Amino acid sequence: KCKVYQAKLSGGQTQLAFQYGDENKLSTWKFDQNDSRKALAHMLVVDELPFSFVEGAGFRYYNTVTQPLFKVPCRSTSTTDVYQLFVDEKEKIREFIKKNIGRICLTTDTWTSKQQSCYMCLTAHFIDNEWKLKKKVLCFSSQESHRGVDIGKMVEKCLMEWEIENVLTISVDNASANDVAIDFLKKSFQNSNKCLLNGKCMHIRCVAHILNLVVQDGIKKLIRRL
Repeated sequence: KCKVYQAKLSGGQTQLAFQYGDENKLSTWKFDQNDSRKALAHMLVVDELPFSFVEGAGFRYYNTVTQPLFKVPCRSTSTTDVYQLFVDEKEKIREFIKKNIGRICLTTDTWTSKQQSCYMCLTAHFIDNEWKLKKKVLCFSSQESHRGVDIGKMVEKCLMEWEIENVLTISVDNASANDVAIDFLKKSFQNSNKCLLNGKCMHIRCVAHILNLVVQDGIKKLIRRL
């Protein structure tokens, strides 16, 4: 006898459908309310749609025609679904980074918005176990100030949250506050005995920022001559 068709083991009637991204490959499909809500949350994020989109009359009419079984959530529920999607993806990245056996390089920068609010971004760069270059944004959050100690504390907090200790380098621009931040982080890493060569190779200055300063200085000299 042939083995029992695996798609029937889950119960319920399945249908044939083309897989997303590959119109030449068929697979079995069955309506699921939870999967549909996750897909809707994914669409809101990828297409940068407002949460109020799910309550639009046009979208709800479209849904009743294409899939009347799907109960469209309200904007509050969609907000919760998007946040849960963020939590799930963050956990996947955390597990992926944990399995990485190599060291991680970081880049960080801070800036001020038009509303005079300070923000900081921290990005991880590393070679995974399959020798592929990866880049993951670890943190994008508001910052108290541009003081070096505050930057160092925020980076330290983010690394503790992600449980990252095998840091190789941190690339920053040439602002004096970043020198203070790197010194703060060096002491923190040295206390945990996870710092390579006592942090001698940790501080990497941004080449793009250096080149920008050189060009600006050259332009100023040319203007003076003219």
